[in-house]
Amino acid sequence: MKGWAEHNGGNITINITEWIDEQMRELPAISERISIGKTLPHLKDCWFYCKGTQKRMRDLARDPMGNGSVIRITPDCAHYEIVADAPVAPTSELPSHLAVHDYLLAKNSPYRASLHTHPIELVALTHSKK
Repeated sequence: MKGWAEHNGGNITINITEWIDEQMRELPAISERISIGKTLPHLKDCWFYCKGTQKRMRDLARDPMGNGSVIRITPDCAHYEIVADAPVAPTSELPSHLAVHDYLLAKNSPYRASLHTHPIELVALTHSKK
């Protein structure tokens, strides 16, 4: 990601459900249930890795759990819980990312990531008066 989006220049959320084993499913949450703001029926019991709020994209590979968190969607499909080493708050854009994942699963898409960046050159162009 280095060079595409610096500092808080984007977010990524990855559906990791296929890699979650029974031992991980037994882990307790380290956060309260947090409302998604909508019900997303295709995400029932899904797990995601999410970039943390105010964390740098370029630091994810160096320290994934220090810069993001693992969350699981609760059975009501309207909340999530953090299940990770530390309570790193997910990106504030998590509800929109999860809505994308819900859509992808509804369409049986093979895609498992929702990623957006704020490329610095494009951001600069949006401030050009021309």
